Amino acid sequence: MAARTNHADWLDHASSTIDLRKSRDRNNMDIITARAEHLVSDERECVLAMFRDGKPATDIARLRNEPPRAVRKTIRRAVARINDPAFMFVVRASPRWSPTKRRVAHAIFRAGRSIRQAAEELNLSVHEVRRHRDAILALVAQDTRASTSPTPNREWRA
Repeated sequence: MAARTNHADWLDHASSTIDLRKSRDRNNMDIITARAEHLVSDERECVLAMFRDGKPATDIARLRNEPPRAVRKTIRRAVARINDPAFMFVVRASPRWSPTKRRVAHAIFRAGRSIRQAAEELNLSVHEVRRHRDAILALVAQDTRASTSPTPNREWRA
C-alpha cells in the first residue's frame, strides 16, 4: 500500500497554462521595453531580447556565451532599476543639469554603477559622486512628493 502524502501531486500533470512564471502582463512588458531604451547597450539587449522578443534567458545566455544565471541576474537588476522612479526622473531631467551631475546620474541610475565604480570611471572623488547622487535623490523625492500630493480642496473659500 502506497503512503499517502499531502503533496499536490495533481500539479505534476497540470497544463502549462497555470504556470504563472511564464505569464507576463502585456502592459508591464510594454513599459519595460519602452524604458529599456534608456539603459546601457549591454543590459538593453538582454532586457529587450527577453521582454520584447520573448526569448528565454537560456537562449540569451547561449548567444552571449554566459551562464543563464548571470543573464537572469543582469535582467533582474536592470528591470529593478527601470522600475525605480529615479530612473525615469534622471532620463527626463538630466539634460538640464550640469555636465558632471549628468555624468554621475548616467553612471549610477542608468548604468547601475556603485558610487565607488562611478567615481573611478568618471575620475571624481567618492565624496563628489555621493554629493551629486544625494542631490539627485533629493530632486527625485521632491518630484515624487509634488506628483503624489493631492491638490487641496479650496471650494470652501468661494
